Amino acid sequence: MKLFDINELPQEMNDRIDSMIGQLAVVTEAIRIAEDERKRLRDELVDALQTVGAEPGDVLEAAHHGVRVEMTQRIQRQLRRDSLLELGVSQDLIDMATTQSETAPYVVLRRMDTEG
Repeated sequence: MKLFDINELPQEMNDRIDSMIGQLAVVTEAIRIAEDERKRLRDELVDALQTVGAEPGDVLEAAHHGVRVEMTQRIQRQLRRDSLLELGVSQDLIDMATTQSETAPYVVLRRMDTEG
């Protein structure tokens, strides 16, 4: 891993990257706030629909908003490597059945510790 210091970059790249980081930080924070609000509103809507007796699979039409709201529920399943090994499945077989994929490079903004 290389650690780059933005202040050691050529001025043109420093300005370009600094601008993009600033814009991305603002957009990322706006998305975080919007996602928090979305979750809050969805949770409130689930509570309200359950209050009127809606269950998973039921649909509420709100034509004036141009939407149908479906109450849904997901079941998630996950195979656990350690459980399979305990059940006697060989490590080789688990490895052969395991898929791995690599994403395209992306960035993650993390707040720096400003103390100290």
